[in-house]
Amino acid sequence: PTFFRSLTKLRAKTEKLSSSLH
Repeated sequence: PTFFRSLTKLRAKTEKLSSSLH
């Protein structure tokens, strides 16, 4: 589903942001 795909993309973005923050 598009929602699931978007959620995964958002999660990846958040993970990258968190990694950059650390």
